Amino acid sequence: MKTKKLKAVIVLILALIVAALTFTACGGNGNGDASDNAKAAIETVKDISGGAATIPSEATHVTAESTLSQPGNYYVDSSFDGKITVSCDGVTLYLSGANITNGKKVIESTFDMTITLIGNNSVSNSNTAGSNAIDCTGNLVINGSGSLSVDATKNGIKAKSISVIDATLDIKADKDGLHAEIDAYDEATVAPSPAYKDGGFVYLKNAKVKAVSTEDGIAADTFVYITGNGNTNITAGGGAPESVTSGTAETASGKGIKAGAIDWGTSGTDIEWKGYLVYIDGGTVDVNSNDDALHSDSEIFIKSGTVALSTGNKAINADGQLTVSGGKVTINKCFEDIDAGKSDIAEGTIVK
Repeated sequence: MKTKKLKAVIVLILALIVAALTFTACGGNGNGDASDNAKAAIETVKDISGGAATIPSEATHVTAESTLSQPGNYYVDSSFDGKITVSCDGVTLYLSGANITNGKKVIESTFDMTITLIGNNSVSNSNTAGSNAIDCTGNLVINGSGSLSVDATKNGIKAKSISVIDATLDIKADKDGLHAEIDAYDEATVAPSPAYKDGGFVYLKNAKVKAVSTEDGIAADTFVYITGNGNTNITAGGGAPESVTSGTAETASGKGIKAGAIDWGTSGTDIEWKGYLVYIDGGTVDVNSNDDALHSDSEIFIKSGTVALSTGNKAINADGQLTVSGGKVTINKCFEDIDAGKSDIAEGTIVK
């Protein structure tokens, strides 16, 4: 009996050891469900939410070129040629069947603002020298259940940070589709210490975003975070060439989704930082780019979702850590599939 009990105990101990080793292997980087950068990104955007899909009764009707200088709700439900300028905090602009055109910038804000979409809407400009269609030096939230078509001669949408919740965007841009930049860093006289709370991020939650851009599809100073059950479809730099060769890779332009290259001061010196992050946790992401499909100057973390990549250069390029802990990544075309300082592929599937 003692021998049988001893054998049973040994078997149990061995089983526990195997289970522990299996758990550690599946845990990937060993720090929970996400990296420290991904956790910080989640913390940064956790309070950003969707908006109501109805125009408040007290909202002010905008029917022509206007400057919105008082906090409150405003709405556009018609077509006109002109610019909407936001010159104060606390503005929510409802677009409900709006069609706004202008020579240069169409919507410009020097403060944080929210754009709520109802029905189908469009903004476009025609300046041959190049202008952002929507330009916000503050943080921009786009929400609602409607759609917005953007046609721009420079960046489609540029802001300090861009958060798209539930909404649908269809962007054509002669530069970047979505461009999140911390302008204050550019003016700094000493190198700033980057922080997610300063902005520079693109956050997509349950969003449907299609971007066709001459340069990058999505470009962010700090991080790109895609989550929920949305769809992100990027064609950048004309898409992947038919024949992928070293020559096209060396001269490629137009990355699909990029985080990195913060610059500061008049000389535009780049800041080396470990916080750059592309984080995909859900939905479908389809990238067809001339240059790298997914690019980060530090980390790329894929936790879940379905990702399809076609590129004339590198499918996944992380200067620091690449972690794949779930989801499915299909590399349809590339010059080089994965380039990372370190890689940890614990779970998920990568197919080439």
